[in-house]
Amino acid sequence: MKKLLLFLILPLVTLYVKAQTEVFSADISRASVIDTARYKVTYALRYTCHPQVAEKFDDVRTVLIGDKYVKDFSDIIFHFDSICTADIRRGADTFSNPPGSPWPYEVVLNNRERYADIKYRLSSGMDILHYSESAPDIKWNFAADSTITILGYECQLAHTDFAGRHYSAWFTTEIPLPFGPYNASSG
Repeated sequence: MKKLLLFLILPLVTLYVKAQTEVFSADISRASVIDTARYKVTYALRYTCHPQVAEKFDDVRTVLIGDKYVKDFSDIIFHFDSICTADIRRGADTFSNPPGSPWPYEVVLNNRERYADIKYRLSSGMDILHYSESAPDIKWNFAADSTITILGYECQLAHTDFAGRHYSAWFTTEIPLPFGPYNASSG
């Protein structure tokens, strides 16, 4: 009996653990325009779910910079949400989900009031957790001897520790925008 119970529970546990990194498509037809993007930056993100977990996940992120807001979101999730929304309008009842494990956060930073509205897509398609917080004041340490040319721009390396993790980022002073990915936007 114990072997049968273990045989039945093990696939469920495996499915649950796998679902922890899966992201599901959502209908975005009720989204509204809050600003006009003046700049668009796309970047690759490699992340872990926890600082002590070795497994890495990849995402393609987009940062839209407007006069009042900066929005940082997964380009992969947005693509599949757009397809899902179009499919719903056509009457479909099944939808494609994003492949891999894109980072399930969407952040809208209010430039003037320095707060962020954050949406976290819960696993298994349960819902979207929505909350607001003050924008963090992150202090970066600049590596004076580290420079590299990226897309024709001379860039310098900077490091910081934030929320229990270590971050490294290349930046340039040749593009006069004090914004980037949400956690890298200050300093």
